[in-house]
Amino acid sequence: NTTKNFDSYISQEEKTSALNIWVIMAQEELSDTNTHPYSKQWRSNSLAKKLALRGHNITRWVSSFSHQKKTHLTYYSAVDHVDGYKIQFIKTSSYVNNIGFSRILSHIRLGIEFYNIAKSSNRPDLIHISSVPLELAESVIRFSKRQNIPVIIDIRDLWPDSYVDLVPYKFTVIKPILRFLVKHIYKIRLRKMFSHATGISALTESYLKWG
Repeated sequence: NTTKNFDSYISQEEKTSALNIWVIMAQEELSDTNTHPYSKQWRSNSLAKKLALRGHNITRWVSSFSHQKKTHLTYYSAVDHVDGYKIQFIKTSSYVNNIGFSRILSHIRLGIEFYNIAKSSNRPDLIHISSVPLELAESVIRFSKRQNIPVIIDIRDLWPDSYVDLVPYKFTVIKPILRFLVKHIYKIRLRKMFSHATGISALTESYLKWG
């Protein structure tokens, strides 16, 4: 429903001309094309493609590191084009395990690098950002707030609530500590992030209510 209802966030005046829109989801791989034969069509890729077909100027922001394949798509914050829109790779570090300090560090670097690139980029009229990873989403919200840019947060999963459940059985003893951190640190960060959003979209109705 994100693409179906997307125009509701755009004023009548803005609909008369093409908008500069950023679609940001770091962990979705790119479309399956001859240029980038990485993966199937994902939610953010589909949104970017449909908006480009409507005549908008789209920049699809994605991590330089593939979360699925655990390999670098590029080692730079490079720019490319596919499906009628621009791709902006965000340079970051790699990680092997889905749960661990290396991944958190990679997310922090994503947020820092995004902000550095965004400051020197053409100002967008609208930003659509995934709620995960949190560090990147927070950086996007901070940028959009300072630039007075409307931003829509797309809820992709119930992180960090679901994060505790993924802890291996042998580390069960630390689950109470993780729950404490989720409740008193990450939940505060999430509430602050959502409070500055112009709108919220989600995969399901229950996700939307959670947001």
